[in-house]
Amino acid sequence: MSVPATDELLPGGLRRPTSIFVTGSSDVLLNWVTLALLEPYPSRLYWTVVQLPGEQFAPLDPLGRGVIPADRFDVVRPNDLRREEQAGRQAEVAAATVLRSDEAPEYVRRLTEFLRLPSHSQKLIATSTASSAAPILVLSNAHRLATLFPNTAISPTVQSFLESGASLVLVWAGPAPPRRKVFEIVLHVEGSDPHRWKEATLWCEQGISTGPLSGGKRPHLAELPSVASFLEKGMPPT
Repeated sequence: MSVPATDELLPGGLRRPTSIFVTGSSDVLLNWVTLALLEPYPSRLYWTVVQLPGEQFAPLDPLGRGVIPADRFDVVRPNDLRREEQAGRQAEVAAATVLRSDEAPEYVRRLTEFLRLPSHSQKLIATSTASSAAPILVLSNAHRLATLFPNTAISPTVQSFLESGASLVLVWAGPAPPRRKVFEIVLHVEGSDPHRWKEATLWCEQGISTGPLSGGKRPHLAELPSVASFLEKGMPPT
C-alpha cells in the first residue's frame, strides 16, 4: 500500500497564496493538527498566537514547547491585531486628492486595504514575502478577534494577505462561524482530547477535491500517515 504524499492533504503544497480555516473544539488539538499539516514547509512557516494577559500555554500545547523557532513565532494580545481603519481612510482621501478618477483604481484599493491590516500583520507580511515561495502565516486563537473584525471586514482582510503574496491559516477554537466560508479551504478537526487524537477525525467542508480529504471523507487522524507520524513523534505520552 503506497503512502499518500503529504501535499495531497493540502493541494499543490501551498505553492500559491491560499487561505485556510481550521476549526474544532480543542485549541491544543487544533494546534497539533495544523502543525502536522504544515510540517513539510518549515522554512515558510510563521506563527502568531493570540493570548490574554497573564495566560500560560497548556501543558500539552505544542506552542509552549518551542517547536517553532523564536524568530518565526509571536505572542500577541487581541488589541495588537485591531484593524488600522484610520490609516485606510487617510490613504483613500490622499488617493482621491492625488489621482484622477480613471487612474489605477485597483492599485488604490489594494494599497488602502493593506494599510487597514493590523500593523503587526503589515510588518509580518513585509518581512516574510521577500523570497519567491509564498510564506504561510498562521494565526491561532483567532476566535479571540471575533469582536474586532466585523463580517464586512473579513473578505477584504483575507484578500489583502493573498494579494500580498502570503498564505493565511486561521485556527479557530469553538463553534465554526459563518465567516469561515470566505476561506478557500475549510477544515474541521473533530475531537476534544489531544491524548485521544487517534480517535479524532479531519474533514474538509470545502476547497479540497482530491486525495484523502476529498468528497466529504472523514478519516481518523491515525489514518493519515503524515499527520499520524508527526503526532506520534511529538505528542507527549499519557
